[in-house]
Amino acid sequence: MIPIVDLHCDLLSFLAENSAHTVEQPESNASYSQMKQGNVVLQTLAIFTDSSPSSFLSGKKQLESLKKILLEKPNRYQLFDPSKNLIDSSNVISVIPAFENASGFCSDDTSIDEALSYLESILTTFGRILYISLTWDGENRFGGGNGTKSGLKDDGKIVLQWLHEKKIAIDLSHTSDFLADDILNYLDKKSLKIPVIASHSNVRSITNKERNLPDFLIQEIIARKGVIGLNFFAPFIGKESKDLAKHVEHLLLLAGEDHLCFGADFFPDLLASYVQKKYQSNICFFPELNNSSCYPTAIFLLQKQLNLKNDVLEKIAHKNFGRYASTHL
Repeated sequence: MIPIVDLHCDLLSFLAENSAHTVEQPESNASYSQMKQGNVVLQTLAIFTDSSPSSFLSGKKQLESLKKILLEKPNRYQLFDPSKNLIDSSNVISVIPAFENASGFCSDDTSIDEALSYLESILTTFGRILYISLTWDGENRFGGGNGTKSGLKDDGKIVLQWLHEKKIAIDLSHTSDFLADDILNYLDKKSLKIPVIASHSNVRSITNKERNLPDFLIQEIIARKGVIGLNFFAPFIGKESKDLAKHVEHLLLLAGEDHLCFGADFFPDLLASYVQKKYQSNICFFPELNNSSCYPTAIFLLQKQLNLKNDVLEKIAHKNFGRYASTHL
């Protein structure tokens, strides 16, 4: 099987939700066994929070969950080390943290200096953060997320300056188009060298959801040598699983061959009620693409629908991230 790198899952929120939850429960849709069945060699573990008074505490609990699995299960999880070869026969899965929402490290009543100091402590503990998204759905003190018309705020600019110093990527998957445009303009205006990615987003012109990327953002990410993680969430794909191939085909037409990755966005079943309310859908994931064991199926689907050669499939599976890591990590 082809080794897999994935840019986004919500295992940590599942573990932090209940102290009885474990990495072996299939309800997370990203259990250790499911990842091994899918031949995942590197999994980005997102710290997922909304923007609410409890967001900081939730983010802290998720980091504690990450620390716990690294300490208690060193034969299963290890921190990603870009100097080592990911492609080996080890049972250990490399992991790297990322923030899906800046509210997870900075509450509304926290000073921005305190927040940056806290981020420094996280880097000291875990070595690196793959990316930070300023927002999730809605608006916060940093800018406008999906579903808003708000752009970049002053605290968001300060975080961007910090990302520049640390060479950490800014993630555009949960920005409003206005915020994404403001971020790109601010990076250029201030000559900030920040990797620009979309960790878990598909193509809006294929499936018209605000969480999917418009072509102008796809082209910007590609031009800035970033990566885009294909999202397996059913409402972002389309009417059936094979529609994922339409997103890949469009991204390839936009010169994305060297920039495509997986960012499946697997989250626990306990969030199904939220999905039903927001997206009026009873399906979070299509049955054949519903947990971290499914990557061989996804690769076969793309190969069958698009007649892709093995070298392109390997780029999507892990080589594009390897190129990105060698440049930015």
